[in-house]
Amino acid sequence: MLLLSAGQVICLLGALFWFANRVQHTTSEIVRQRTLAASEQFAAQTAAFIQQLGLRNLSVGSADWQRLQQFVENNRLPNEGFLCVIDSRDGRIVCHPDLADRPGLADRDVASAILHGPAGDRRLIDLETGAGWSEFADGTQLIAVQALPELGVRVLAHQHEAPIRAAIGEFTARIRLIGLLITLVLALLLAFVTWLIVQGYDHRLAEINENLEEIVQRRTAALLQSRSAVILGLAKLAESRDDETGRHLDRIRRYVRILGEQLKDAHVEVDEEFIATISETSALHDIGKVGIPDDVLLKPGRLTDEQRAIIQKHPLIGGDTLLAVKQRWGDDTFLVTACEIAFAHHERWDGGGYPFGLAGEMIPLSGRIVALADVYDALTTKRIYKPPVSHEAAKKIIVDGAGAHFDPRVVEAFLAAEDEFVAVHRELGAEEATERRGDEATEG
Repeated sequence: MLLLSAGQVICLLGALFWFANRVQHTTSEIVRQRTLAASEQFAAQTAAFIQQLGLRNLSVGSADWQRLQQFVENNRLPNEGFLCVIDSRDGRIVCHPDLADRPGLADRDVASAILHGPAGDRRLIDLETGAGWSEFADGTQLIAVQALPELGVRVLAHQHEAPIRAAIGEFTARIRLIGLLITLVLALLLAFVTWLIVQGYDHRLAEINENLEEIVQRRTAALLQSRSAVILGLAKLAESRDDETGRHLDRIRRYVRILGEQLKDAHVEVDEEFIATISETSALHDIGKVGIPDDVLLKPGRLTDEQRAIIQKHPLIGGDTLLAVKQRWGDDTFLVTACEIAFAHHERWDGGGYPFGLAGEMIPLSGRIVALADVYDALTTKRIYKPPVSHEAAKKIIVDGAGAHFDPRVVEAFLAAEDEFVAVHRELGAEEATERRGDEATEG
């Protein structure tokens, strides 16, 4: 009996360690390929963003070089990764996040380091565009490359393989440990004792989990309340610069939620969480107006070209402000969406908007939704520089702008829910009129 039990234990242990090794090998390959794919996508997106910055002179010390260097320093990749920009001609580093601390990196020929190494190593063979891995002094790095021929540079997205291997090793170690425990339990036939122990621990864990859930819920609620208060404060700060906008923020939130509900079937990413996020963050779309002078923001007449250029800076002011918060806070869906809306709510579907001239799907969906809601509210409410127009007139302008100013699918969502838009406009317009009469009576 003992020999049989020992034989079973040996067989189970052998199968367990064979399975764990296979899992580790397979997982490593899958994670490496997915990491390379993610790096390729990030490199391509970064190259597209750099093109949108309109850089021309990348000589060291120039204003364009400083903007690119700051971008490289501020954008880190997972797995201790980073962005690097190299010269297409000689492969030397142009921008690197550690360039300030290690100026000697500027003389390093990255292209040769990637392409030439110990015999038998797999390396990138196409620096124009591609992905692969290469050995460096600090270990193996997974690298994706995107060329920018018009600037004479290439963007390299690096991710270290060591953290990935460490995580996979920890995962397989846990598999081995759990399998060993299960094997011992099966071999020793202690089901009854195990059941008693598990019951005791389950009861205790249930109590701990219940307490933890309560603590997490309380802290989450407090955090959400604080976040909402900050949003309201920032939005009201911007709104206070223009007292004729009235219930503008409330209407924008309602319009955005209506459009989001209509777009559920058209976009996979549109769910309840997405709708709630854009509805709340839409209040921050114009916070950049706090940086616009009063003589421009509150001018009752037509703006000059110079004044229009000034007011068109408010998406950059607001977006940069929220981006600074995001960089300090970390990658949070709420802050990412807030940045998208602040930057993109004046972009146009045909690429004729500002500040970046994005077009089509390059414009975040959140920005496309808020753009239509903002224009509709601007058209149908009184502003210092114009009277309001009717719903039908605003509808015609929006429909005529489908495919030019607005995403056609967002326009379709608007048309499907236009009655709800009218209802919101009437409801909040009546409340706004009541509030104004009360204010006038108080002042009188």
